[in-house]
Amino acid sequence: MYDNYFYYDMSNGIAYFERNIDYNVKVDNMPNDSEPVHIKQIRYVKDFWLLCRNIPFFSAILNLSFYSWLLIFLVLYLFVNKKMKFIVPFIPSIVILLFCLVSPVNGNRRYIYPIVYSMPILIDYVSVVKIKE
Repeated sequence: MYDNYFYYDMSNGIAYFERNIDYNVKVDNMPNDSEPVHIKQIRYVKDFWLLCRNIPFFSAILNLSFYSWLLIFLVLYLFVNKKMKFIVPFIPSIVILLFCLVSPVNGNRRYIYPIVYSMPILIDYVSVVKIKE
């Protein structure tokens, strides 16, 4: 049940959105064979992200479980080094993770995205705390 947040799996990656649009819709002033201007660029970006999922380092970063474990290890790092007063910025992310675990829609990826987005700031915060030793 919690495997979406903690289990490393290739299908558990950060989702990208691909939309298939039917361009053969008949509109009065629009020809039937119209295509969007950037369809080739959209395909290149999609292929790039699918390629990145096969590269070891990038596939780890694109996996949601990476951020759950990284949050846990950063908090443990502060506990082990007896820097409890520096855990305050981690409280929102910890609360989000706990709510994700007890939520009735457990396993839905969109609820863990705030942790993913805040992780670069938290990593930088821990590095500054480590420098200030």
